[in-house]
Amino acid sequence: MTAKQILAAAIFTAATCFATSATAQTYSPTGSGTANDVAATQVDYVTVGATMPYATDTAQAGLAAWKADLAAAGFTNTVTVSTRWYVDNNELAGATDKPSIFIAWPDQPGAHTLKVATGIAVSGVATSCAPAESQKMVYVLPLPVAEFTSANQVLACTETMANIGYKVAGIGQKQLAYTITRKPMGQAATSESSTQNVGTGVTNAGEFEETVDFATASAKYDDANATTGSFAVDNLAPGYIYTIELTGISDQISRKSGVTAGISGNRISVAVTPMPSSTKINHVQNIE
Repeated sequence: MTAKQILAAAIFTAATCFATSATAQTYSPTGSGTANDVAATQVDYVTVGATMPYATDTAQAGLAAWKADLAAAGFTNTVTVSTRWYVDNNELAGATDKPSIFIAWPDQPGAHTLKVATGIAVSGVATSCAPAESQKMVYVLPLPVAEFTSANQVLACTETMANIGYKVAGIGQKQLAYTITRKPMGQAATSESSTQNVGTGVTNAGEFEETVDFATASAKYDDANATTGSFAVDNLAPGYIYTIELTGISDQISRKSGVTAGISGNRISVAVTPMPSSTKINHVQNIE
C-alpha cells in the first residue's frame, strides 16, 4: 500500500466515523506492543498520545432479504449482528456492538493489532458461525523533533536576509512553528508567529516502521534519523534585533493524528547594524 493510499484510507475512516454515532473508547496498552501478533490486512500510522477514530461497516450483504424470507416462511427466530473490538487480542470493554469508536493510543511508541469481529446470531441456534474478522496493524510513532542549529548573527546594514539552520527528524514533510520578535533601536519589541515547511512528502510507506525499534520502550527519533537544512528570514531592517524562537514541530503522521510537539528555549538572534547617518558640516571658528 502506498503512502497516498494509507492517508486516503485514514481520511475515509475518520469521515465514516464522524458520519455515524461514535462512543469514545479509551484503550491504553501496556508495554510496546508486538508487531507480529496477527497478520494484519491493513496498516495505520499514528503519533504517540493521539486519539483516533475507527469505524467498520456492520451491514451484512443479503441479510435483510434473508430475514424477510425467514419470516415469510413462518420462522419467528430473532437475527442479530454483533460487533466486538480488540487491541492486541484484548477485547475493548464498552465497545461491543459499536460501529465506530475512538482509541487513545499510548504515549509510548509501539506496534499494536486492532481487530473487529462481526458475527450473526440466530435465536434458537445453539452453534453460530465463526465471526468475520478484519485486522489493522497500528504503528504508534514517536513525536517528531527539531532544533535550530545556527549561531547568533550580526549583519551589515545592507543585508536584508538571514539563513536559519535547522535539524529535524520525523516522517515526510515537517512543519516548523516559530515566533519572530522584532526590536527597533530604542523602541518596544513586537512579535508574530509563523511556520515553515521543510522536507518532502512520504514516498515509501515502508520507512515508517523501520524508523523505530518498537521493542525499545524509550524509542525516539535522534540524529540517525535527522536531516539538516536552512530557510530564509527576509525583509530585515537596519537597526533591528530579531529573535527567532522555535515553538513546535509536526510531521506528516502527527498532523494526521492532530498532535504537535511543543518546543521551548530553542532560539537564535539576528542583529542588523544601524544605517550610518551624517549631518551637515558646520564651520567652527578658530579660537585665539
